[in-house]
Amino acid sequence: MLTVIGSSPGREQWLADASNSIQSEHIAVVNYGYELAKIRWVLENTTAERFLFLQDSFIVKDQSFFDVLSLFTGSVALFNDPVPYGCFAGVFERSVLEKVGVPVVASKRDAVRLEVDWSNRYVEAAGGVPVLFPEVRDETGYIQSHNGRDNLVLENSFIIKFKGTWKEEQIDS
Repeated sequence: MLTVIGSSPGREQWLADASNSIQSEHIAVVNYGYELAKIRWVLENTTAERFLFLQDSFIVKDQSFFDVLSLFTGSVALFNDPVPYGCFAGVFERSVLEKVGVPVVASKRDAVRLEVDWSNRYVEAAGGVPVLFPEVRDETGYIQSHNGRDNLVLENSFIIKFKGTWKEEQIDS
């Protein structure tokens, strides 16, 4: 299964941290769009039938994470907060993406809204999905500075997610 790290220009340290934490073959998608633009890029520029999408703000702490994911055959959401595919993190299937479509996102506010709306449509089109880490939720996170910004840190024994936006008032537009 292909592992994809979504990044953007100016986030070289974030990308290096994420990439260095993954000891298997992976690719990085760097563009100016939000997460769904990167997911659409994978759909349009690869032949992967399934792929794991992680933002560059993820660090894999334990490589057995990939062994756990290999136990599943279809779509898998990493988190269930605020809905399955919170942070757009998880394994996506080409056939489901083609069914539901991948919208163009115009603003951070749209990206946050679609994290719920689009993710729910994806889960419905997939016929439901398992959630790998349902215990990893915003309410269990802690605040820590990393790479020059304050983050809500979501963590378990497998992964760390440095979340830069976790409150409505943090959204610019």
